[in-house]
Amino acid sequence: MGLFALALTGQEWCYYVCRILVTVGAFILLCRYVCQTTAMLFAKTDRELLIIGSLPIIYYIFDYATTKFSSLLYSGNKAVPEFLGFAMCLTYLLFLLVYFREYEMKNKAEQYNELIQMQLNSFQTEMTNTRKSEKKMSILRHDTRHHLSVLRTLIQQGETDKALEYLNEVSQTYDDTVIKTYCRNEMVNSVLSIYNMRFEEQRIRWEIQV
Repeated sequence: MGLFALALTGQEWCYYVCRILVTVGAFILLCRYVCQTTAMLFAKTDRELLIIGSLPIIYYIFDYATTKFSSLLYSGNKAVPEFLGFAMCLTYLLFLLVYFREYEMKNKAEQYNELIQMQLNSFQTEMTNTRKSEKKMSILRHDTRHHLSVLRTLIQQGETDKALEYLNEVSQTYDDTVIKTYCRNEMVNSVLSIYNMRFEEQRIRWEIQV
């Protein structure tokens, strides 16, 4: 736009005024419509920003090398503008290759973190269930004297059927909370015992090999 104003009026001040107005207008448009996207862009890592900024860097290097430090761009040599197109295309291809590689690596890292988080959540859930089972077992052990007293009373009264029924109920409760031994690791035994109890409730057959 500045060059157009300069060619139209022949006044150098018109050139600079036009450039200033265009720059201010572009700044307002960018602040209004591109500011949020730019904020998201600057939230990326330094390496990703370097990759994204490689295209304008190449252009400015070419611009300064051919206009400020030399006059190659205005020399009429056809190889100069063609080199700019070649350099921009090559830079863009390299940008795509590196950026998508970074994108894939980032996705893999996020998936790995999600998997680790899921495993941690599952482990915490199993730990909670294990603590509940151990607490229930502790309560049952504490109530052992009470159970024995009830059984003794029923037997002394000759109510053997009720005694057997009560004994079966207590045995079932203990079986539900008992931690079976599958290996030397107590934590693994606790988790496997919980799963064994769940599968037995659902009548699902399963085999354990530790």
